[in-house]
Amino acid sequence: MKRCRLPALQRAFPIVAAALGRRFGVEVVIQGNDAMTNGKVIVIPALPPDSDLKEVAWGYLAHEAAHVRYTDFEAIRQSTSSALRKQITNVLEDIRIEKALAQEYPGTRQTIGKVIQHLADQQSLAAPAKDAHPAAILHGYLLLRLRADVLEQSVLAVAADETEDLLRQVFPQGAVTRLNGLLAHVGSLTSTFD
Repeated sequence: MKRCRLPALQRAFPIVAAALGRRFGVEVVIQGNDAMTNGKVIVIPALPPDSDLKEVAWGYLAHEAAHVRYTDFEAIRQSTSSALRKQITNVLEDIRIEKALAQEYPGTRQTIGKVIQHLADQQSLAAPAKDAHPAAILHGYLLLRLRADVLEQSVLAVAADETEDLLRQVFPQGAVTRLNGLLAHVGSLTSTFD
């Protein structure tokens, strides 16, 4: 039986992931369908060896490593007293850590961009339905608008605009104006506590 040779990048992924984990003092596990970290373990989705989504896996790894590098997990635990607050805090922290990572390692902007493109293609990052709960519209707006504007992930700009239209239909104009004023400061956050 002839053995299939994987491209070097695909063969290197588990090795680099493990090395990165050792550097940050965390374990890297490749399994399941979701990327996540608790600050001690980074989980990266398992992909078939012949998958064309390996670049997406690198982006997930960069994002989760940024959490390990920049996130104060205790501040996260203390600030997430409700499901909505947890979602909002996570969006703000994702934007902050990805911006910090791109400043330190500019190549990660493109790597994480592959994840965003993939999620947009899969409709996982899209405007909420018109009849979505107001909390879902708020969350969607924060996620899409901040990624489009602060992180310059332009693939999300149309969805962000669509979600802003929904937001303006659901929330009073004054609230939207104040919210947008607050969002103007997100790009300058320097810590999880901020």
